[in-house]
Amino acid sequence: MPLFRGQGPSWNGYEHNALLMNLSGKTFVNVAFLMGVSHEVDSRAAVSGDLDSDGRVDLLFEHKDHRNQQSSLYFLRNEFPVKNNWVGVHLRSRKADVSPWGAKVLVRCGDGKELLKHNLSGHSVWAQHANSVHFGLGTIPNLRAIEVIWPDGSKTELEQPAINTYHVLQPSTGV
Repeated sequence: MPLFRGQGPSWNGYEHNALLMNLSGKTFVNVAFLMGVSHEVDSRAAVSGDLDSDGRVDLLFEHKDHRNQQSSLYFLRNEFPVKNNWVGVHLRSRKADVSPWGAKVLVRCGDGKELLKHNLSGHSVWAQHANSVHFGLGTIPNLRAIEVIWPDGSKTELEQPAINTYHVLQPSTGV
């Protein structure tokens, strides 16, 4: 049990960290060395999210030094020079009985495509992601709607949402 709590020797201290980049939904490539995060240390807590609200997903992670029982927190700001469109949703709970965890977010694009993501927890050890969902849209210029299906089955819909911004959605309010 001490190893699970981050005490004692590393479980695999000589393994380089990996950071996988999605290549158009077809495959992934490890870009950790290119991005400067392929360290030979334990990084048990990692959280991705658009921490500076610029539309590009950033990375926050911890390094655990088992020799002196200290941790360091690192912020990798995404500064990729891309001009693709995006949209994000910050999910807020208005009622105590409706949690944002488990909500489905459906984006209906102007070109007829539909994108679906779930707001889930448990992506990382010793960390938790925000109640936000981010969609990369590529060159899609507009959206028809964003629909949130809450865990209790209720729905919230936002018609004609702006792109390249975040929208705050709550149960039974619409916005």
